[in-house]
Amino acid sequence: TRIVGGVPVDIEHYKFMAAIVEIREESTVDILVCGGIVISKWWLLTAAHCIKEFEAHDNDPIKTVYISAGNSNWTKGRKHNLLKWIHHEHFNKTTLHNDIGLIRIKQSFSRNYAIAIASKRYQYKPHTTARVIGWGHKNYSWKHLPAEEMLNAVDVYIIEQSRCANMYEIHDLMITDTMFCAGVEEGGKDACNFDSGGAIFEHELLIGIISWGHKCGEKNKPGVYVRVNLYKDWITKTSKKLGSPLIITKRKIIVNIILVIAVVANITSVKNCIIISYATDNRESAQSEQSKKLVSVASYPFIAGIIVKSKPTSTNSFHCSSTIISSKWVVTTAGCVIFLKDEGFNQSHVYVTSGSLFWREGRKHAVLALIYHEKYNPEFNDNNIGMVKVKQSFGDKYSKAIYVASKSYLYREARVEMISWALKTNEKGVEPPFNTETGEIHDQEDCRLLYKQQKEKIINKTFCVSYSATSNVLCQLISGGPVVHDTLLIGIILWADSCNFAEIPAVVLRISLYEDWMKNVARKLGSPLKTRFKNKP
Repeated sequence: TRIVGGVPVDIEHYKFMAAIVEIREESTVDILVCGGIVISKWWLLTAAHCIKEFEAHDNDPIKTVYISAGNSNWTKGRKHNLLKWIHHEHFNKTTLHNDIGLIRIKQSFSRNYAIAIASKRYQYKPHTTARVIGWGHKNYSWKHLPAEEMLNAVDVYIIEQSRCANMYEIHDLMITDTMFCAGVEEGGKDACNFDSGGAIFEHELLIGIISWGHKCGEKNKPGVYVRVNLYKDWITKTSKKLGSPLIITKRKIIVNIILVIAVVANITSVKNCIIISYATDNRESAQSEQSKKLVSVASYPFIAGIIVKSKPTSTNSFHCSSTIISSKWVVTTAGCVIFLKDEGFNQSHVYVTSGSLFWREGRKHAVLALIYHEKYNPEFNDNNIGMVKVKQSFGDKYSKAIYVASKSYLYREARVEMISWALKTNEKGVEPPFNTETGEIHDQEDCRLLYKQQKEKIINKTFCVSYSATSNVLCQLISGGPVVHDTLLIGIILWADSCNFAEIPAVVLRISLYEDWMKNVARKLGSPLKTRFKNKP
């Protein structure tokens, strides 16, 4: 193991965690430098001293340093090259004051990777339990050995500021107001070598960056962390200076999610950021829990999930959201389908789930074909549409097709719903049901200008949906889900950059432009669409 006193964890529940890796001439293997934290599809947060470290070793970090993400084993993660990086201009390498830095990558992270940052109002209350995560050593005496490969985590608690300052005063080490301490007084639970730059978080909320400590896991020597919430303005200003503005959202406590009339659990998660409550309807207590879920999903029977089957040593994993458009077909993004093929998956490795709020409990439909648009261009999200053909037909009360916008549909100002699952789990590992978010079709030119600042291009085959600031919920919605105008499918969710940003509209594919393409694909594969295309709800 690694992380002092920790246990192995699956990165599926901590996708915001990444590794900063260095290629050194004197080594036959790549070297882990530090941890990093995904805060948007383009940006990684880390410690300033981590950036200083790879700058000291490399004349050209663009060629010799990369980010590894998406795998519990950092040596097997997807590689993302560096584009730009910067550490805090007032970083003090002696005291480690302002130990924070940003890295801009070339190849974007998946949009569900980002973690939300604690608000400026977040209070670091003593005895609050938090989790530390990383690939570091389990013992300080191992400091000359390479980092471990598998991700570990350990729970610690926040220690009173004055008490921590006294603990370190005897070593002439300063605990500043931009730092906080966490650990256990008896020792044995802590971050260690190679964990720097990684995350300490409370449930799903990033509260700090791993910075420093006195050796690892010693009694009365807790780990020291950066109060990341104090640097939100710096993150915004610095990313803008580097040409890719990352604007931090002012969070609301209550999330305006439309859930359903009868759900089975009460879950409250993410203090100072988001509260989600799933209320039980006592009037339906005689019904089974399963029937309650089905009653709820009846409002959205067209939602479906695309699932990758488990390997012998793992569990099934949610991949993309999708929409049922006929008895044999779901529609999703081209990116969803291509990713499966790039990872070596074919239709035998995948199934579609439908008919339940919770994707693990839905009806399974074997997959016969995975199709994406032949002119898909990932750089501009052009023709970002795909289709999946299933073996077992949809068609019952809880799994049935939706009307689809025809090519004559006009995208005017209208209230719409975006529907999708999110991959976040609560502290007990409970996965949420699908969410819906209400918004309005946004002015196209205004959306272009907003995304121009983000170095993104909005093309005419997409449209934008604006919504109220809803903390980190919408950013966790997985691409491929439906956008619905009343009872009509008008779009497919491509992305929604709202994890840590100001209100930037979600980007959605205009599905009406692909009526002929969908019909041709279905006809060629022997299952013509019986979809009902309409030009208005």
